[in-house]
Amino acid sequence: FFYLKELLALCDEDDPDDLEKHLYSLIDRELIGEAKSRFSDDRAFNFRHTLVRDVAYEGISKGKRARMHELLALHLESTARGWSRWFQEIVGYHFERAHDYRSELGQRGELTDELARRAGEQLGAAGRKAHVGGDMPAAATLLGRAAALLRGDERARLELLAPLSDALAETGQAERAIELATEAIEGARHFGLHGVEAHALTVLMKLPRRPGFKLSLGYGIGH
Repeated sequence: FFYLKELLALCDEDDPDDLEKHLYSLIDRELIGEAKSRFSDDRAFNFRHTLVRDVAYEGISKGKRARMHELLALHLESTARGWSRWFQEIVGYHFERAHDYRSELGQRGELTDELARRAGEQLGAAGRKAHVGGDMPAAATLLGRAAALLRGDERARLELLAPLSDALAETGQAERAIELATEAIEGARHFGLHGVEAHALTVLMKLPRRPGFKLSLGYGIGH
């Protein structure tokens, strides 16, 4: 599905009537169709076939894709009707894609870093909600993506490592969970993030023992 207001945000059309004429042309050619909208103040459309959508997307340059993903994320943020996990995941996805395309093109700088930060924040928030809701596979995926994007903000990244390690442990990835929980503890001690340290220690307590575990746990409790 896609919506008229989203298209206006992407195309920067001054006259909505012009955009609608183009849409009706595509409808007449049976490339897209009108769909039932979830919102009374907006109109919805869909592609007749996913192949049409994929071909249209592949025909757009990476630079333009990056800009369009960024514009759509900003539009969705500014018109948010509620911040559910699913909405934050969508917004985070578009910021993430904008960042990834710019990175692939070698476009480093403040804008690319800002896209990474905003993507990480949204995906991290969605991942935390998935974790609280017990959807551990989704939590592991979302929090993992967020942590990778937030490598430029160590404190924000550390905040995600404990729930990420917990989600990984619950999905059978014990070794990786141990690595991240240990990293979270060490980083939290450096920055004085006692809540992060405590959370990561509780995750370690649930995981299989390995050499050095008792020493690490003992130091953590004493500290």
